[in-house]
Amino acid sequence: MSDRLSNRVAIVTGAAHGLGSAYAARLADAGAAVSIVDINGDGADSVANALASKHGSDRVFAFRADVTDSEAVAAMAAAVAERWGRIDALVNNAGGALYPTAPAEAFTREQWIRVIDVNLTSTWICCMAVLPYMRAARYGKIVNVSSTTVAKGTPLGLAPISLPSRG
Repeated sequence: MSDRLSNRVAIVTGAAHGLGSAYAARLADAGAAVSIVDINGDGADSVANALASKHGSDRVFAFRADVTDSEAVAAMAAAVAERWGRIDALVNNAGGALYPTAPAEAFTREQWIRVIDVNLTSTWICCMAVLPYMRAARYGKIVNVSSTTVAKGTPLGLAPISLPSRG
């Protein structure tokens, strides 16, 4: 364990599992107080409890929030700032493939908007929520995580696509 980030406060979205929980664990290992944010409240609680057993309950905080909901995200940022007096870092990790997937022809506009909101708009919403705290402190770091599918392509069935027929 390091104390490199002691007295720093970080928020990690999409932290109930996968890379988000790994980012939160690494930040806690480096000494930061960490807010575990996820729409999956039980998963966020589970990750927070695991980190609290290692680092202390004063260093972790679980918050259930849909990152596409501006009011919920603003409430989360306010709760983090109230608990620790500051917000030093934000890791925008929430996102990914949303199921059920469908061929492009069957994908509805509402499904498309949800994908865009979770994977793109939520990043902006979260940044706007923490920005006033970071500006007031004249300090802040924001890390926006994106998918490798941009460079590697999308596995068939993971996103709405249509392939030409091989007739």
